[in-house]
Amino acid sequence: MAQLPPGPLGLPILGYLPWLDPVEPYKTLTGLVEKYGKVFSLNMGSVLCVVVADNGVMKDMFSREEVTGRAPLYLTHGIMQGKGLICSEGEHWKEQRKWAGLTMRKLGLAGSGLEEALKKTIQELMELFDEVEDEFSNPHKTMSHVVGNMLNEVIFGIRYSRESDMWRWL
Repeated sequence: MAQLPPGPLGLPILGYLPWLDPVEPYKTLTGLVEKYGKVFSLNMGSVLCVVVADNGVMKDMFSREEVTGRAPLYLTHGIMQGKGLICSEGEHWKEQRKWAGLTMRKLGLAGSGLEEALKKTIQELMELFDEVEDEFSNPHKTMSHVVGNMLNEVIFGIRYSRESDMWRWL
């Protein structure tokens, strides 16, 4: 195995997970940046992770083929068997990305077409947030509706209001 950056020790099986703040894990990771530097490693459960907290290093890393793999998670390798745009890697991923890009362009979801779809979505989101401006609310339902509506428009060419019986059924 290649030389790994420094990082905290963890427990067998659990790794460093018991020390991560369950509500705001980024605060724990920020503390580790101060101790180990802007690039460090730790185990999250049994998955080895390298944390990069430097934009320049991150940009350089993402331009390299050797860091484009996927973590060996049950979702990516168990359920999805390394298939699909999100779970695949290597040549298979490149082929799927090329196909997805061509398909998005044909559907008008690249360039100005995507910009228009996003404008509608952001406008709807802002209107829905304005409705609850002075009160606390969980944004989950609003975000689910807006993202779902954007996907509906892309796939089926239809948008629904939150009050729509069809939307509620979906």
